[in-house]
Amino acid sequence: MGAGQGKAAGAARGAASRVEWAGLGLLLAVAAALRFHGLGREPVWLDEAYSWWAARQPLGALAWLVPTCDPQPPLYPLILKGWVALAGDGAAALRAPSALAGVLAVAVLWGAARVIAPAVGFFAAALLAVAPFQIEFAQEARAYALVTVAFALVLYGGLRVTCRGDPAAGSSARPGVREGLGAWFALAAGGALAVWLRNTAVFVLASLACAALAWMAIEPGARRHGRAVALVALAIAAAWAPYLPTYIAQARGVIDAFWIPWPTAGYVLHEVGLVLGAPLPWVVAAVAGLFVLGLAGLWRSGRRGAALLLGCMAVGPILFTLAASLLLKPILIARVLIGIALPACIGVAAAIARLRSAALRMAVFLPLVAASLFADHLLLAQGQRKEPWNAIVRALAATPEDALVLLLPNELELPLAHAAAQAQVARAMRGVPRPYPAPGLAVEYPTSRCVPVVEPDGLAGLARAIEGRRTLVLVRRVRDVYDPQDEVPALLARAGFAHVATREFGSEKLLERYERR
Repeated sequence: MGAGQGKAAGAARGAASRVEWAGLGLLLAVAAALRFHGLGREPVWLDEAYSWWAARQPLGALAWLVPTCDPQPPLYPLILKGWVALAGDGAAALRAPSALAGVLAVAVLWGAARVIAPAVGFFAAALLAVAPFQIEFAQEARAYALVTVAFALVLYGGLRVTCRGDPAAGSSARPGVREGLGAWFALAAGGALAVWLRNTAVFVLASLACAALAWMAIEPGARRHGRAVALVALAIAAAWAPYLPTYIAQARGVIDAFWIPWPTAGYVLHEVGLVLGAPLPWVVAAVAGLFVLGLAGLWRSGRRGAALLLGCMAVGPILFTLAASLLLKPILIARVLIGIALPACIGVAAAIARLRSAALRMAVFLPLVAASLFADHLLLAQGQRKEPWNAIVRALAATPEDALVLLLPNELELPLAHAAAQAQVARAMRGVPRPYPAPGLAVEYPTSRCVPVVEPDGLAGLARAIEGRRTLVLVRRVRDVYDPQDEVPALLARAGFAHVATREFGSEKLLERYERR
C-alpha cells in the first residue's frame, strides 16, 4: 500500500470513528432525556423510602441494621449516602444516581457490543437506550440501574476475552497485555459490584460460570484461559465473602416468607416480556427469534465463545430463578431478571447487523425503536405510577397541627415522612406498634424484620403515646395483615376516641381520623 493509500485509509478510519462517537453521543442524549424526564414529579414510594432511610443511617448501621431491615446488600445505600450529602434528598435527587447509571449502562453496553462489530454496538446501545423497563427502573431510588451497569461490565469483559484475536470483532489480532488485563478486570469488578448491589446477581454469575465452562469445553484454545477464569472467580468470591453470612440469613428469610406468585408458564412469559419490552407473547417470540438468529450468526462466524456468553447470560438467569422458585420459594419477578435485557440487546443487534442491505436493517431496527418509544410515552405520561403520598400529605395538612399520625404497619413512616418533609407539613408521627425500625418483635414476613405485627400485649407504648391527644390520624393499608383483629381501633375506642372520617387513596391506603369524645 502506497503512502497516499495509507493516508486515505487513515482518513476513512478517522471519519468512521467520528461518526461512531457522534452516534454514541446521540444515543446517550436520548437515554438521558428519557431517564431524567419527570424524575421528581412523583413522591418517593415505600421501596424508595427504604433507600432514603438507609442513606440517613450512620456508617456502622449499614453493615448490620440496614441489611436486617431491607434484605439487600449495603453498597447501594452507601453510594446513596454519599450522594445525598452532596445533592440533597428530594425525590429527583434520590433518583438521580439511578438515572445516571441508566445512561452509563448504555455507554458500557455500546463498548461491549462494539467488540463484535461497530454496527452491533450502535444497534444494541440504541435498543437499551429506549427500553421501557430500563427507563422505569432508572427512575427508582433503588439499586436496579446500578446493578445493570455491573452486568454490562461483565459482558464487556467477557466479550473482549472471548473475541480476542479476531480482527473482525474490532480488536487486534495480537492484543496487548494491557488490553487483556482490562478485560479480566472488567469481569472481576463487574461481578463483585453485582453481588454487593443485588442478592439475585448470583444467578447472573452462575450463568457466567456456565458460559465459561462451556467455552473452555468446546474451544481447545480457550483452555489456556482456565487459570485467569479461576482467578476472576476467586476475586469475586473474596470480595463477596464478608457479606456471605448476611446473604445466607436474608435468603432464609425469603424462603420462610415471600409473596411472589407461583411461576406458571403464562406468568413467566409475562415477566420476561416486561423485561424485553412488553408483556405480550408475540413480543417475547419476536425478540427471541432475532436473538437466536444473532447467536447463530456469531456461531457460524467463529465467535462461538461470544454466542455462548450471550446465550447463557440471557437464558441462565431465567432458568436459575425458575429453579429456585420451584424448589425453594417463588422469587421470579421481572426486576430480578433486569440483567437479561443486556445480552438480549446484543444478540438482537447482531442479527440486525448481519442483514444484507441497509434498507432491510432499518426495516427491522426502526419498528423496534418506534415500539419502545411508544411504550416509553405511555410509561412517562402516566399520572400516578407510584404511591399517592403527596395526596396523603395534603390531607394531613387539613388536620390540626397537634394531631398525632399513626402508621400501620410502621414502615409507612418512611414514605410519609419523606413526602411531609418535602411539602414542609409538620405532624408528629409514630409507627404502630412501635416506631420504625423495630427488630426483634414478631413479624408477618421474615424478610421485613423491622416491621412488627400488632399483638395485644405490645400496645402499651401506643397507649402512652396517645395520652393527652385530641386528634389522631391512622394511615394504614386497605388489606391489613399486620392487625387482622383490629386491635388498634379497639384500643383507640377504649381510650375515648371516636372514628369520625375515612378517606381512601387508590386501592391501597386508608386515612382514618379519630377525635376524642
